[in-house]
Amino acid sequence: MDSLMALLTIFVILFFISKKYRSYLDIPTLDEYIKDNPHCFTGNGIKCFNCGSKSIRNWGQYGPNSSYRVHICNHCGLHLYRS
Repeated sequence: MDSLMALLTIFVILFFISKKYRSYLDIPTLDEYIKDNPHCFTGNGIKCFNCGSKSIRNWGQYGPNSSYRVHICNHCGLHLYRS
């Protein structure tokens, strides 16, 4: 019974990790973002297609040291692109 509970716990943890990774892959890359929103590439950086803000935070998907980065608009909170 204990081994079944351990196996179930591992399965649940792996399920949530894979779900979070799949949600990361749903966010466009920078190249895809610029291709879809060419007016958002300003020569001085990138701006939000929703509100036009140039204030974009670089957020780790799995914590501050994560190599999976999501770029989020500071003004409207929209997930813009990943890197």
